[in-house]
Amino acid sequence: MANAIERESAGVALLRRWQEMSVAPGVPQLEEIYARDAMYEDLAMGRVCQGLDELREFWGSWAAALTERRCLSHFIVGDDDRAALFWRSTGRYATHGKPGPEYAVQGVSLVTVCEGKIAHHWDVYDGATFFRQIGRFDDFLAMAGMERRA
Repeated sequence: MANAIERESAGVALLRRWQEMSVAPGVPQLEEIYARDAMYEDLAMGRVCQGLDELREFWGSWAAALTERRCLSHFIVGDDDRAALFWRSTGRYATHGKPGPEYAVQGVSLVTVCEGKIAHHWDVYDGATFFRQIGRFDDFLAMAGMERRA
């Protein structure tokens, strides 16, 4: 059994910092963890952001809509080139600036790391469950090109 404390990998450290930022109010200094030309993909919503400007805009929109955010880490693994975080996010969906329905969704964040920053970030979660919880399931179906069955 080794007595030395192992260094936390770059990928794990970046995802831990991302998790902290994800529950902070407003839009944090994303350049702290993301490369200037980073790509972010929200696979449930089909949203792709290329570069910090697009990522800031997207982050700002969901930070305004998702209030009282909390993020619990189930586990995190990774090395200096890539990492994965299995998480559970809870909070409220704000409508017209007022607290709305509660949500609770689990997901996985996957990242690749280049030169100490996140180069590519994928978020995978159950979008149907999330949209159902916030009362916008029909919007989810429309994004998926489907209609509600009678």
